Amino acid sequence: MSSASRRSCHLTILVLAPALEAISGVSEHARQLMAASSLLDMAFVHFQIGSEGRHETTAERILRTIASPICLAFRIASVRPHIVHINTSLNQKAFWRDVAYLVVAKVCRCSVVYQVHGGTLGKFLFALSRVARRIAVRAMTLPNVVVVLSEKERRRFVATLGKDKKVVVIRNAVNIGQYGRQAAKQYQGTQRRIIYVGRLHRDKGVLDLLEAVSLLKSRGRTDVSVVIAGSGPHEDLIRSRILELGVQSEVQMIGAVRGAQKMAVWKDADIFVLPSYHEGLPYAVLESLASGTPLITTRVGAIPEILEEGVHALFVDPGQPVMLGKAIERLASDGDAFHRMSGECLKRAQEEFGIERLAHDIDIVYKGSCGST
Repeated sequence: MSSASRRSCHLTILVLAPALEAISGVSEHARQLMAASSLLDMAFVHFQIGSEGRHETTAERILRTIASPICLAFRIASVRPHIVHINTSLNQKAFWRDVAYLVVAKVCRCSVVYQVHGGTLGKFLFALSRVARRIAVRAMTLPNVVVVLSEKERRRFVATLGKDKKVVVIRNAVNIGQYGRQAAKQYQGTQRRIIYVGRLHRDKGVLDLLEAVSLLKSRGRTDVSVVIAGSGPHEDLIRSRILELGVQSEVQMIGAVRGAQKMAVWKDADIFVLPSYHEGLPYAVLESLASGTPLITTRVGAIPEILEEGVHALFVDPGQPVMLGKAIERLASDGDAFHRMSGECLKRAQEEFGIERLAHDIDIVYKGSCGST
């Protein structure tokens, strides 16, 4: 597209997402959108939603929740965006909160891009009453475009909302350049450095990772160390389990990381382990690819659509610490496979998960949605 035609398509996008400084997948996505704006003739304006990154009392949170749809209406009147980009998840709290924003945006006659970052449609709808299910499905027909993270989820949405509803897949992306790695990793010394980066929740399989480390230790594998980077509701449970299993010498918890500290964690990592029970498309998976770090993970969400067994990752079943331990042992013992997989991770990241690809995909969606209310 010529620069003249790009100028004629200038758009203002109002992005609804948690605080940009918050450590969450949706916040990271909003940051990547802002980064992609330098490649697009678009202005991005952030409207903060959710409690992440805020320090408020219960009363303040309730008041903000009640007032925020009204605040959004005033923000739309002030900014006059071409498109309102709502980032949501398929959990009860986030979904119904964001339905209010969706209705406000449509009442204000805005085009809406509705991006779903987590949860599965079938499981979400199954948990609702019949009446609530009808309302939820009706609400999801209001956006101009629904964006999902996997082809599997796209098919679910099309089957539920109707074939005439536009549902597209846009994968997440990362700033590959900041990882600064051009060559594949090789094992250094005898110690194998395993990392987990993400939310500290039992559904992420962190406890299974601890069990696997304990099993390896019981079999005399003392060459495996684990760094757990993140924060979340089950941090105390994880710390207690480390003590119960007696793996304090093998497992280190360093809290949430960002910036240079996060880059250092990825640089030093040998293997990234994410034995999650359910996912969308975690940013940590893309970060692992961009840093050239082979993965051991599960076939959930969009993960099996972007990773190949034995090429970028070894797959295990959720909730199977014995299987997980064997996978760690297998990859930790095969330096040639590790080096080859590291190179393939770098290649996949560079080909498919850079900011330039995100900018291209979102550019198509935004311009296709503009002007349609």
